[in-house]
Amino acid sequence: MDDEEITYKTLRKIQQAEKNSPQITQINKEFYDNVTVFLNQLEKRLVDEKKPQKQMLLAEESQNIEKIIRNIYEHREKKIMLAAISKARGGNPGIKYLLPEEKMFFDELYHNIVLFRKKIFTNHSKEIEPDKEATSQSKPNRSTSKTEPNAEKNTEKQDDPIHKTKNAKPQKDNTNPILRILENIPSFVGTNNQTYTLYKGDVISMPPDMAKMLLNKKAAKKIRTD
Repeated sequence: MDDEEITYKTLRKIQQAEKNSPQITQINKEFYDNVTVFLNQLEKRLVDEKKPQKQMLLAEESQNIEKIIRNIYEHREKKIMLAAISKARGGNPGIKYLLPEEKMFFDELYHNIVLFRKKIFTNHSKEIEPDKEATSQSKPNRSTSKTEPNAEKNTEKQDDPIHKTKNAKPQKDNTNPILRILENIPSFVGTNNQTYTLYKGDVISMPPDMAKMLLNKKAAKKIRTD
């Protein structure tokens, strides 16, 4: 497919291959330049043609070819975007068949995604710390003031982590370790096929193998084990 001449037939082959493959397929490195030349030639034929019936056929052919080229581009565009997201999340997508202009597009997408994720998670972390300090300062000094029972209960509630997951409250039959998350962790799929997005301060119950991984990375500390 790399050196094939651009024709309606070859464009249809490229379109089908791109549609049926989850990976970016190999095409001529000058594909976009070549299709531009091909369309210009087709346009010139249309202008030079004198017979109305022939003009109509050429116009229809030109429209169909433009649709095929756009469809090829959109399939590749979607795969490039998914590949950039995958790499930003620590994946290793197959990008060896990217064309030069597509590689520039991929690199810029990846760079922007990484910057945005870093900005969001960094700002989120900064918002948590002042809230924790305010909570600790709001605790009453038992040696200098008397508190009502209800006030003590409210104070205890404030000491809970700001971010909790659905698994934060252990069930009676749950034997998984209970962890406190020490840093923001990007989304990942666990060994139990559940998707996790964890933030600093979260308390969560996790399967032992996943808990061990976070503990080894010092991204969490164990609160207790049932």
